Amino acid sequence: MKQRLVSIALVLASALLPVEAQWWKVTLPGDVWLSQIGFSANVGLLQHQGIFTIPDAPVCCSPYDGASGTTFAISAFARHEVTKHMRLTLRGTFVPMNGSFTQDQRLLVSGGQTALTRNYLETKMNWVGGEFLIDFRAINPLRLMGGVAFGSYLSPSYSQREVLLEPAVGTFENGLRERNITANKELRNVVSPALGAVVGIGYDLPMTENHSVVLTPELLYTLPLSKNVDGLDWQTNLIRAGVSVAFTMNAPEPPTPVERRREDFVDSLLVEVEPDAEESRVRGIDRIVLDTVVGTDLVTITERAYRTDTVYYPKPPELVA
Repeated sequence: MKQRLVSIALVLASALLPVEAQWWKVTLPGDVWLSQIGFSANVGLLQHQGIFTIPDAPVCCSPYDGASGTTFAISAFARHEVTKHMRLTLRGTFVPMNGSFTQDQRLLVSGGQTALTRNYLETKMNWVGGEFLIDFRAINPLRLMGGVAFGSYLSPSYSQREVLLEPAVGTFENGLRERNITANKELRNVVSPALGAVVGIGYDLPMTENHSVVLTPELLYTLPLSKNVDGLDWQTNLIRAGVSVAFTMNAPEPPTPVERRREDFVDSLLVEVEPDAEESRVRGIDRIVLDTVVGTDLVTITERAYRTDTVYYPKPPELVA
């Protein structure tokens, strides 16, 4: 009897909560400061800005004035909520930040003719570092992110050559249509640590009801705060778009499914009325009895409704012989 009273009390308490709250397991993702680890993958757009030449590979006339290209980025991260509206994220990130620069120039050659040459510069720099981000939940589940990036360039190198485009016939002084050829030479005086400011937005999409797996499409922009090479007017902006997958370390147990049932039990109280009266039925008051069975994978709530209806029926007329 005592056990049954406890079950009824729990059922009555559950009436004050939404079914999704699962009153027998009250811990929800919104009740816990979640700690997560995960990874992200992004495609990126690089924008090299500045006016520069490599000191060890000068060009005769115009310096390089910028370039753009595509890249990718991969990250592993750990993040933790310090409130339900703010969390801290530490990401380890790898981004190839290669550049392909070209610069055309016209030269006066023998015979008073003008030649068109093109300088090609290929730089290879793999940025590896960390990003410390703070993100705020602006409008659930939209999040705004901001922070700093700090890292180093691994094995920076460059290749350069100058190609004669016009006239179609002719060579440089070396007897070839290419000169100033440099291949895979170390890029010196690279700035370390390379710093940047990071801003972005994300959109959390829980893949499970208890937020054990969260998918976040994201867009990030990194504004450089340092030069790529000491003494050169050369910086690289990075825009990334992709998705991160987070696995929650302290996710609450997923709620147990609920199945609700109802059973009606109706009795009738017969009342005889005058023969000329109409037959009618008056519905009685329901008496509800709840029966709850909590299983390992299913909670069954059976609602049994008992009532007694009053039926008024006219009595048969009497024949007077």
